[in-house]
Amino acid sequence: MRRIAVQYTIRRPHSISRPLGDETAALSQSRMLHRAMPNACTFCVPRRLVFTIAVALLAAMLVHQAAPEASAQAGTTTGIIRGTVRDPLGDPMEGAVVVLQHRETDLRTSVETSSSGTFARTLLPPGTYDLTVKAATDDFSTERIRGARLRVGEMLDLAVAL
Repeated sequence: MRRIAVQYTIRRPHSISRPLGDETAALSQSRMLHRAMPNACTFCVPRRLVFTIAVALLAAMLVHQAAPEASAQAGTTTGIIRGTVRDPLGDPMEGAVVVLQHRETDLRTSVETSSSGTFARTLLPPGTYDLTVKAATDDFSTERIRGARLRVGEMLDLAVAL
């Protein structure tokens, strides 16, 4: 039976290294090199690099977690106004006309309510809006809402009773 000699090296930090056989001289040279030039140590440089990368990744994750709203709204420059129009008994009013007027630009847009009494206008610039709601028939009064404030990325939900 033939024996095969296997040579191996165990790399350990300098403070807890234990020599295995002929490694005593090499370990002592490694310790002297570490004390003289710590940036050239073959054990410490990769360890320092891994630590630096880990800290950088952790910092990037924390920054990303801290600002999800800013990243979500980065491409948004408009808002939505929606709502429900009901008669005095609380039933939904189909066919009522909702006129939205942007105070700063005098932009006027209108939308008609659905069979469930709901309306929605998307892609509106932010600002202050005045709304006028008029029923399809003349049996109901006209309702005015002044000073509805719409912000970027916001959905303003209104309930109107005629």
